[in-house]
Amino acid sequence: MREDSNISKMRTALRRQGVWGSRAERLLQEWADHVRDDVAHRVESGVDPVVAGTAAWRALGTPGDLATHAAGELAAGSWLGRHPWVAGLAMPVLVWLLTVATLFFGGAWLGSLITDPDAHHVKLAMLEWWPQVFNWLPWLLSMSWLAWMAGRMPGGWKLFWVTTVVLTFCSTAIHMDSINPPLNGPESGSISMTTAGPGGLLLHGMLRLFL
Repeated sequence: MREDSNISKMRTALRRQGVWGSRAERLLQEWADHVRDDVAHRVESGVDPVVAGTAAWRALGTPGDLATHAAGELAAGSWLGRHPWVAGLAMPVLVWLLTVATLFFGGAWLGSLITDPDAHHVKLAMLEWWPQVFNWLPWLLSMSWLAWMAGRMPGGWKLFWVTTVVLTFCSTAIHMDSINPPLNGPESGSISMTTAGPGGLLLHGMLRLFL
């Protein structure tokens, strides 16, 4: 019972440090085996089994200290762990910017089709859902990258919550709307971009600078 209680506390401490799944279970098994071996040695020396168990768990360390040390070792063992903000902030934001730029110019290309009388109706119909792709795909791709990173690094979302806020802030800073010609006449098709907040002002300035 005492072992189960200690294992449960250590598992909770590991989760707080962003260590879970097979890595956490492997660490828990190693610690439990170490304690059992320690108890066996103490009992062989004539120590009461209950006292030996208590002393062995105390000698192992507190759950918080063990989890902190384990998370540090796991992080130090990978390039991503040693440079968390490169992969956890810079790269997701770069994915977002590149996807926004790609969809923006792709949308501009589709917009040019509106004035072409020979444009295929399927391509014109794309204007109905293209704004939704533009408004959601960059955020979804960048958040997927972040989720992939967080699931493989000690710290997880506890470490990358700043990135989550930044990406959500960016995704609400720029918005695309369209009017489809088949619904409003052959000359009424358009794609419009709107910006909001400080992030929107920054993106607006970047668009004015490069376009």
